Amino acid sequence: MLIEPRSIKTEWASIAVAHLCKVSANGPYQTMAEQAARFYLQTDAKRGVQPQVVAKAIVTAATVSKPKARYVAPASTKLAIFLR
Repeated sequence: MLIEPRSIKTEWASIAVAHLCKVSANGPYQTMAEQAARFYLQTDAKRGVQPQVVAKAIVTAATVSKPKARYVAPASTKLAIFLR
């Protein structure tokens, strides 16, 4: 069974961005890292879902009598997955 969440609103993005900027500062990838950092923070702010949405999908998958092979959270993520 696969639980496939979209971006989740947690502190992970800010921690990852801080580390990315720290290790890339003054290096050849600094500009690319700064662009990636902006993207991650914007994506998290605009499209991130609350952790409870993902938790609900996990509980559903774990408690139904005949679980599906794949769950996405939120349901609107299905379109993004299809377009990949």
